[in-house]
Amino acid sequence: MVEVVAAIIRKDDKIFATQRGYGKWKDWWEFPGGKMEPGETPQEALIREIREELSTEIRIDKYLCTIYYDYPDFHLTMHCYMCSLLSDSMHLNEHEAARWLSRDDINSVKWLPADEALIQKILEELTHKTMNENQEFDPKDTNKDGKVSVKEQILHAADKINEAMYGAADAVKEGAGKVVGKVKDYEALSPEEKQAKQDEWNQKATETATKAGETAKGIFNDIKAEAKKIFGKK
Repeated sequence: MVEVVAAIIRKDDKIFATQRGYGKWKDWWEFPGGKMEPGETPQEALIREIREELSTEIRIDKYLCTIYYDYPDFHLTMHCYMCSLLSDSMHLNEHEAARWLSRDDINSVKWLPADEALIQKILEELTHKTMNENQEFDPKDTNKDGKVSVKEQILHAADKINEAMYGAADAVKEGAGKVVGKVKDYEALSPEEKQAKQDEWNQKATETATKAGETAKGIFNDIKAEAKKIFGKK
C-alpha cells in the first residue's frame, strides 16, 4: 500500500492542477502532493510536499476526503485537503506544467485515475455555499430582516457535521499508525515483520475510517433530507 496526501489548492472559483513530467504517467494531470514519511501526520506531509514541489507555503483549510484506488501494481490511499496559498509565488520543481481550472474546464485535462475520482467532490465544493471564519452567509440566503434563514442554518450545520466526522475518521488512521511503534518488541522485528505489522494496522485503520466516513455521509444526507422536507427545495 502507498499512502499519499494531495492538496486541492483553491483560489476564488478555481483549483490548481499540475502535469506530470516523468514516469509511466507522464503528461497526466494530478493534484500536487506526495508520499507520507514515517512519523508524519497527513497535514505535516502535505505542507512539506508542497514546499518541495512548488516552493510555496499553503494553509490547510479543511479535510475533504480519502481516496482508495487500486492501480495494477499497488493500492493507493490518498488523503485530500482543501488548501489556500499563503503566497502567490510558486515554482514548478517537479511538474512540467500547471493550470488554474474552473468548474467549467476541470474536465478538460487528462486526470490520473485516483485524482479523477476526486472531481465530483471538488465540483460540489466549488459550487456549495460555505461559511468560514472570515465569511458570512450569502446575502440571498438571508430573510428581509437581514437574518440568516433557518433553512440555511440547518444545511450549514449538516456540512459542519459531515466535515467533523470525516476529520475524525482521518485521525483514527493517523493514531493507528502511531500505535505500531508501541507494539511490544516492535524494534526487534525483522523489516519484513515490521512491514507486515504496519500493513495490518493500516488495514484495520482503513476499515475503521471507512465506516466512520459512511456514518458521516449518512448523517449528512439525513439532515439535508429533513431540511428539504420542512423548507422545500427553494
